[in-house]
Amino acid sequence: MRTGKTAGMAVLTLFDSRWIGTHGIGRFAAELLSRAPDFRPIALRGRPSAALDPWRLGAYLRREKPDFFLSPGYNAPAGTCGRFGFTVHDLIHLATPDNANVFKRLYYREVIRPAVRRASIVFTVSEFSRREICEWAGVNGACQGSCRLSHAADRVL
Repeated sequence: MRTGKTAGMAVLTLFDSRWIGTHGIGRFAAELLSRAPDFRPIALRGRPSAALDPWRLGAYLRREKPDFFLSPGYNAPAGTCGRFGFTVHDLIHLATPDNANVFKRLYYREVIRPAVRRASIVFTVSEFSRREICEWAGVNGACQGSCRLSHAADRVL
């Protein structure tokens, strides 16, 4: 089912509602979805933070062919799957030895960095994080247009 209307055409906008919960990303997700009534929750099970979720999510989105997909978390779809946005709060997992390990560095290099380059929009929490993410991902010239700042859901929508 497609929702919304743009010039007489049905628009399918999907949202990764699997993040909704009582934690930080979960509250952000619930607030975003409450303010975007045309966004439809995805029909995908499993933890969005699972290591293989980007590939499962990418395959799901290629099958569903939404006009736009938004994740309130860091689980970006792997591969080409159309227009999407996701959230990278900061690069703490790379910046501090206590949070870094080989698996996190690999995930950031193979999933997050390419997704920042492909995304229609990337939400982050501060100007500092925006600059840090853009520099790290190598998208400095284009990043001003694709990395949007969001200190709270009310500024996003």
